[in-house]
Amino acid sequence: MSCSIVTWNVMGLGRPEKVRAVVNSLRKCKASIILLQETKLAAVKLGVLKRFKRSANWNVKVALASGTAGGLISCWDSKVFSLQKKFINSRWMGLFGVFVSNKCNCGILNLYAPNEARDRCSFLNEVSECISAMNVPVIIGGDFNVVLNAEERYGGVVSPESSAVFREFINKNNLIDLPLSGGKFTWFRGGNSVEASRLDRFLISPEILLNFPNLIQCTLPRSLSDHRPVLINEATKEDGKRPFKLFNSWLSDKKLGEKITDTIGCMANKGIGKSLRTVKSVIKS
Repeated sequence: MSCSIVTWNVMGLGRPEKVRAVVNSLRKCKASIILLQETKLAAVKLGVLKRFKRSANWNVKVALASGTAGGLISCWDSKVFSLQKKFINSRWMGLFGVFVSNKCNCGILNLYAPNEARDRCSFLNEVSECISAMNVPVIIGGDFNVVLNAEERYGGVVSPESSAVFREFINKNNLIDLPLSGGKFTWFRGGNSVEASRLDRFLISPEILLNFPNLIQCTLPRSLSDHRPVLINEATKEDGKRPFKLFNSWLSDKKLGEKITDTIGCMANKGIGKSLRTVKSVIKS
């Protein structure tokens, strides 16, 4: 894959066994660029860095946590992405360079936004200034600590003001939020009051899709953290990962509606998964 990036809030890498488990999980997704948030590492031992380097071609950059809060790690395969400039602070890390496969200039930003609304607003303004100054297409991955709308949260309270600020950031920088497959939420809290939100995502410039037209965004299984990893990569027709799109205008076709109803009726007791796959086939035909 010439563009395969994973972002993950790992919620701490202080224990060696946690580091090993995270590294093993990341290898399974086979991403060529890795963006980790909330490492909570105020100092990083050389042994930890070596675990994230899969080969001599891999590079690792670290933004240390403030005490035990925050912390970022970005890793990439230099055969896939050639670094030219970097900007690092405690909350976001910018890697600016070129994708080797198609010479696409790009900025890859790894960020962990503050949880407080006021701090998050100034933080997003800072990121916007960097994007504007570099004047290249960007891929932004990380934990934004905010949702776009009420549909991206289950339980708890959604702040309309915070969501509006986030939408303004996306519109101001002309970013695209690709459809998410594999699960609606990326963060979960159990206990007596279950909550779930889509806090983690990728945002990309339109030019990125021109260079990687088959790019998709999906969640990976949750483990080792309250957050699910999110992956963007290039799907092919053969691998079956291209998302199925349904346009609302199709639903105005009465014959199609009747066909879907009849199909669902015939699939009684067949299971929701098999029923949906059959309906998808009917809609396509």
